[in-house]
Amino acid sequence: MIEMFYSFMHRFLQRSLLCIPKLSEMRLVSSKTMAFLRVWHYISRAKIKGDYLEFGVYEGTSFDLALRAASKFYPFENFHPRFFAFDSFEGLPSLSASRDAPNVFIPGEYQASEEKFKRNIRTAARSAEVHITKGFYKDSLTRGISEQHKLTSAAFVNIDCDLYESTMEALRFVTPILQSGSVLFFDDWYFSGGNMKLGEAGACHDWLKNNPEIRLYDFGDVGIMGKLFIVNKELGS
Repeated sequence: MIEMFYSFMHRFLQRSLLCIPKLSEMRLVSSKTMAFLRVWHYISRAKIKGDYLEFGVYEGTSFDLALRAASKFYPFENFHPRFFAFDSFEGLPSLSASRDAPNVFIPGEYQASEEKFKRNIRTAARSAEVHITKGFYKDSLTRGISEQHKLTSAAFVNIDCDLYESTMEALRFVTPILQSGSVLFFDDWYFSGGNMKLGEAGACHDWLKNNPEIRLYDFGDVGIMGKLFIVNKELGS
């Protein structure tokens, strides 16, 4: 009887969950929230001092999550990270037929105004130092920006660039400030439909070939498409 009851409840729960619209999207939100809490908890416990940089902020959902999750674990040793947002606010640039996943993204997609982004993060950003750099990465990710903000170390880098070239530009920009212990998050790692030479995964693969002093250690999947890594840089690099 007990086995029959548990079998019935299992089928009932399964069928009930299948009736919930957008259940996978609800699971994605939960997974990403827990992942960001886990990352900031790790950073605080391992005492990885550095800034948060997000490439591709759109309307600010992930950036707001980063601010709120970080606030649960800071300060440690009187250290507060700064938060940097990089976005064109004009949507995606043109795609590459050979380097980006076909039939997934379109130019101009994910367009949102800088004003909307600011409104959406306003509450979470009240006690944080936030810097916004507007523009397509080929123009905005310059040595001058790095020097202006005295960017010397990254604790958490969120790459939500979708496309190969945009991801490569973001990775080149953060290369000098990555350290052993930094966390890299790729929001669209699996969007290439199994071809890991495309999109964010392909850019990361080629970037690692060009930077043999950097190794990435798997820190887990996030939701449906995301991937976390912990950075290791060889001493003397």
